[in-house]
Amino acid sequence: MSGNDKWRASPLAGIRYSASDDLDLHLTLSRKSRFPTMKNLYSTTGGNPDLHDEQANSLEMGFAWHRSVNLSGAVFTNRVTNLIDKFNLPDGTFVYLNYKKARITGFELEADKSLGIFFLRAAYTYLSTRNISEDRPLDTVPGSQFNLMVSINPRRIAG
Repeated sequence: MSGNDKWRASPLAGIRYSASDDLDLHLTLSRKSRFPTMKNLYSTTGGNPDLHDEQANSLEMGFAWHRSVNLSGAVFTNRVTNLIDKFNLPDGTFVYLNYKKARITGFELEADKSLGIFFLRAAYTYLSTRNISEDRPLDTVPGSQFNLMVSINPRRIAG
């Protein structure tokens, strides 16, 4: 490898416990890395060739319950070093920057159910983000997101 080559290991450890036929619990610990993309580094509209690779330590605990309605959820926390983010400038342009330290925590819940030819899914995610280096929230992440999906399976119509 030359002096400019980079590599990272992304170890992942987890445990899953089936408390019953209907209930699974899990715990996951991981270290993740993300290199800047070519766009992050060299885009003429906001690239920054001085970006460092991003690293995160993550912890997630969750469940999945399978009955007449399937429910799943998880709580998570991520401690990030050199977070790569798009920073909007006052003149309407932007630049990619590293935030030295950031924290992203939250939870997600999902429910789904089949009803004849219909399949319904609802999901909610809550995020609490913090740019620890500057003691303020991160700019580009919404705090909450709700999704609702209804789909039709036409093969069940004729049945």
